[in-house]
Amino acid sequence: MQTILIVDDEVNIRFALSLALSDDYKIIEASNGIEGLEMFDKYSPDLIITDCNMPILSGIDFVREIRSKNTSVKIIAHTSNVYFSKDNEMLIAGANLCFSKPTSLAKIEQAIKFLLEDKESL
Repeated sequence: MQTILIVDDEVNIRFALSLALSDDYKIIEASNGIEGLEMFDKYSPDLIITDCNMPILSGIDFVREIRSKNTSVKIIAHTSNVYFSKDNEMLIAGANLCFSKPTSLAKIEQAIKFLLEDKESL
């Protein structure tokens, strides 16, 4: 079973994503970028879903740190509409895809399948 790391300071978002994805993937959660780095090192997930605006370590810095360790892990970033301008920064930092919140679960699931099934994509 493939592993997904969800890094978001909003517990409701982590819960909703975990609930929706747990039948098909092993889910690991972190509430900030520092915890996310620890979980990444411990579990080596296949894909990461991360928020952009988080306390302690921003999503942009988190993605940069992940990319310095691993260039092949797939990363989906999501930003609130308030931080829509951060989308390009997340992509430059190394995210494969970036969505604005709220994003439909179907869209996230489609992106996950695309990224995990096509190892050469993006």
